[in-house]
Amino acid sequence: MPLLQGLRQRLDLFANVRPCKLIAPELTPLKNKTLDDINFTVIRENTEGYEYGTGGNYKIGSEDEVEIRPGYNTYKGVKRVIEFAFDYARKEGRTRVHMAEKGMPKGLWSRVFEEVSAKNTAIQPIHMRVDPLAYMMVVAPETLQVVVGENQIGDVLSDIGGAVQGSRGLMPTGNFNPQKNFCFFEPVHGTGPDILGKGVANPIAAIMASKMLLEHLANREAAVRHVICNGQITPDIGGSLPATQVGDATRGHLEL
Repeated sequence: MPLLQGLRQRLDLFANVRPCKLIAPELTPLKNKTLDDINFTVIRENTEGYEYGTGGNYKIGSEDEVEIRPGYNTYKGVKRVIEFAFDYARKEGRTRVHMAEKGMPKGLWSRVFEEVSAKNTAIQPIHMRVDPLAYMMVVAPETLQVVVGENQIGDVLSDIGGAVQGSRGLMPTGNFNPQKNFCFFEPVHGTGPDILGKGVANPIAAIMASKMLLEHLANREAAVRHVICNGQITPDIGGSLPATQVGDATRGHLEL
């Protein structure tokens, strides 16, 4: 299994968060779009779908060769990434979540999206097939705030988002599971072995991935400030709690 897929699946980092935010108006290929018009996030399911199914090739090299690549989606996997998308929207002050799919009518993604959105009535749920949603990314990106989709769809849509932003070389991504104390950040575009050593790779996506990391750490700093302000501290700084209780209090605030 490739390194990134192994990290995502074995560490169960099920939410791949890919912000698409225009850095400079002159970079986008879209006409008359401002910084405010291109500012949405694609959340890709990260541990299921086509990349993690069983499959293979039969009668390789013949005219009768067959390739099978099934995609697997579970209720648990679909529900938790959709819930993550609504939580993300709420924390970021967003009011809409689009769910993109190309599945069966009333399939698993559709039904779970309805179920989760019914519990998040402050946020408008918009269910679209991936075709018109991809069209909207190019024609009217200002209508999008948070987009959630299964593995393959999220991968394709975030690449479109990179193009709208100006280049995939500008786009970072983070891999998360809110129940774990580990996450990692990377450029969305992956590696480029064909240009190794040529000095032409765009470093900005990696720099922006570092920015996402620092913003994530800042959120943890807020948890530390919270426990200090509430007196949940150790004796060396005027409190009375043992280290374990301070750690538990900090973790509890992170999980809110």
